[in-house]
Amino acid sequence: MRFGAVDIEAPGLEGAILAHTLRLKNRGGAFKKGACLTANDIARLRASGYREITVAVLEPGDVHEDEAALALATSVTHPSTAVSEPSTGRCNLHAVHAGLLQVDRERIDAANAISESMTIATLPEHALVQPGTMIATVKVIPFSVPESAVEAWRKMVAGEPALRVAPLAEFNAGLVLTELPGVSQALLERASRAQRARLTMLGSRVQHEIRCEHSRLAVARAI
Repeated sequence: MRFGAVDIEAPGLEGAILAHTLRLKNRGGAFKKGACLTANDIARLRASGYREITVAVLEPGDVHEDEAALALATSVTHPSTAVSEPSTGRCNLHAVHAGLLQVDRERIDAANAISESMTIATLPEHALVQPGTMIATVKVIPFSVPESAVEAWRKMVAGEPALRVAPLAEFNAGLVLTELPGVSQALLERASRAQRARLTMLGSRVQHEIRCEHSRLAVARAI
């Protein structure tokens, strides 16, 4: 990749990647950082008085940041994870269903060590996630990376997916609530709803509820 300031009249500028956001005169809008320039874009920049712009020009063997981010994210996916559309060199992974995140930390760390231009960050292992939770993000820092680096990453994480969401087992649970003198039924109802909500979040349910006095004998009988 070639990077630097070039004359607006330089040949071969079409397809170059804009390094900085540039605003047009007379509220004509702006070209955002990372935009791939067309002939019309260049003409509009010239008309707004720009004589020199800073761009990145990809060369053979370079992979565009978005293409690379998608390739890296896809290489660590599992049917329990979904990959978002890449943007500005970033691609996020989300949980498809509720469960516990499983991370092959050794391979993730090894992938991160391949190049300082490519990185992946994940939630902690065994994090409890819900459908749609973002579990990881892949970022390609420059506008492009060498194809060899992308291939090295793919080889490093090849095999079993480095990230997956283990589904939660479903259980029918029993709930025992003890009653103390002076404790209102409203308080017990709130406690019951809270425990039911927690189990629902984990994919299980309270099938039977017993309320008894606050003593070891009563609790033992209830169980």
